[in-house]
Amino acid sequence: MVIRIEERRRPYIVYHVVTKRQYSYIPCVIVDGKVIVVGGMGVDTKPKDYLLEYDAVTDKWMSLPAMPTPRYATFTFLINDNLYVIGL
Repeated sequence: MVIRIEERRRPYIVYHVVTKRQYSYIPCVIVDGKVIVVGGMGVDTKPKDYLLEYDAVTDKWMSLPAMPTPRYATFTFLINDNLYVIGL
């Protein structure tokens, strides 16, 4: 299992077992069959600038270049191959 969602906690916590990081308030979007995880809030309650890509075919995670501004609780979408992240 790559991520675990702890449903008994609000907000949901996503735990990435490879990097050992915990996130909350994270959006994900599918791009070319890969899951892109955007920002989030860490256990320190600060917004993060993370961009992570998960490839289910290879079962591997890859860190992407960080966002210029840390964000959490966002709405994330694609338009014409551009990733938009709107939120706190």
